[in-house]
Amino acid sequence: MPRVGLLAALALVLTWLLMVVGATTRAEGAGLSCPDWPLCHGHVVPPVDRAMYPEAPRYAVHRVYLEFSHRVLAACVAATTLVLAWRLRQRRRTRRAALLLGLLAAQVMMGAVTVLAGNAPWTVIIHLALALSYLSAVAATLVQELPLSPHAPVGSVRDVLLLALVDVQLLIGVVVSAHGYGLACLDFPLCEPGLPLAGAVAWQVAHRVAGFSILAAAVMAVVFRPLHFRRHGALLLALVLIQVALGAVNVLWRLPPLASGAHLGVAVLIHLALLRPLLGWGAPRDVVHTRGLPVHTRVSA
Repeated sequence: MPRVGLLAALALVLTWLLMVVGATTRAEGAGLSCPDWPLCHGHVVPPVDRAMYPEAPRYAVHRVYLEFSHRVLAACVAATTLVLAWRLRQRRRTRRAALLLGLLAAQVMMGAVTVLAGNAPWTVIIHLALALSYLSAVAATLVQELPLSPHAPVGSVRDVLLLALVDVQLLIGVVVSAHGYGLACLDFPLCEPGLPLAGAVAWQVAHRVAGFSILAAAVMAVVFRPLHFRRHGALLLALVLIQVALGAVNVLWRLPPLASGAHLGVAVLIHLALLRPLLGWGAPRDVVHTRGLPVHTRVSA
C-alpha cells in the first residue's frame, strides 16, 4: 500500500505538470482544440487523422493532442487525489481528506466551465486560483508526512507578504495571458516611450512592476536574512532570476508556447519556495519554536 507522503508528493508533481501543460496549451492557442467536455471531439481518445477535424487552425492534430494531454494529466491528478483522500481517511485525517476532495471537485467543475464558456478570461483566472489552493493543500499534506520536518512555521510576516505578492503576480499574469495582453509592451524591461498607461499596457506594466518588486525582495532575503535561512533565500533568488529571464524571452521572442509554460511553472515553484518556511518544511534543526516564533539556539553535539 503506498505511503501517504509518496501519494502527496506524486499529486504535487502531477499538479505542477498540469499547470505547466495548461499554460503551454493556452499559449499555443489550443485551449479550445477539444470543444466538448469530458470527451474530445466525441471520442475518449481523439483521432490522429487531420481530416476528422474542422479546418480551423486550432484543430490541428498537435493542438488537439496538446489539449488532450492536459485532460489526461487532470485525470491522473484526480485519481491520485482520490487514493490520497482514501488513505487520509484511513488515518482519521478526515478534514484534510475533505479539503482535498472539495478543492478537486471545484477544480474539475471549473475546468468544464472554462471549456464550455470558451476560455472566458474570468474562468481562466478562477481556474488558476483554485489550482494554487489545491497545490498548497497538497504541499501542507506532504509536509505533515515528512519525518524530519518540524511541522511548525518558521517564516515571518515578510514571507507571508511576499507570498501574497507572488500570488497576486500570478493572477495578474493570467489576466495578461487570458486577455491577450502579453505583447502590449514590445520592449523589455521597459515599455516603448509614449504608450498610454491604460488598458492592456497598464496590466502589462503592473505585471512587470510586481515582478521586479519580487526580485528586489528576493535579493533582500539573501542579504538580510539570518545565516540559517540564507540557503533558502539563494534558492528563491535563483528562481526569481530565471523567471525574469523567461519574462524577457516571452516578450522578445513574441510568446513562444514553451517559454510561456515554463514561465508559469517557475512562478509556481516560487510560490512553493515561499510556502516552504511557512509550513515548517526543511527548517534548520537548531530552530526551537516558542509560541509560533522561531528562536535560534545552538545544539550541543
